[in-house]
Amino acid sequence: KKTAKTEAQKLVLDIHLNKTAKLLGACAEMGAALAGRNIQQQKALRHYGREIGIAFQIQDDILDIGEDRLTYPSAFSLKKSCEAVQIHTKRALAHISFLGRRGAVLKDLARILSERKK
Repeated sequence: KKTAKTEAQKLVLDIHLNKTAKLLGACAEMGAALAGRNIQQQKALRHYGREIGIAFQIQDDILDIGEDRLTYPSAFSLKKSCEAVQIHTKRALAHISFLGRRGAVLKDLARILSERKK
């Protein structure tokens, strides 16, 4: 049985995926293609971009708590939102582990986005 809460959760997840995550995923994948990375690496960077996009958007929602609109914290809870930021950031970092030290800037970017404050 669908409830208003589960509908809100599905909607906020869809918005985050289609608003920010796919955009950052496409940017990361295009950058990988332009840099001559193979298909697997391009795909990994697309997933990295999507994960940091979701983490960014959730963190943005956390920073905007109190606004009267559908947000990740209003659909899931503040605690689950904070946990989700960390989960998506860790996933993003895992996707670029193949870069080793060459991925330092991307690793820093993921952490900066997930830890930002107002």
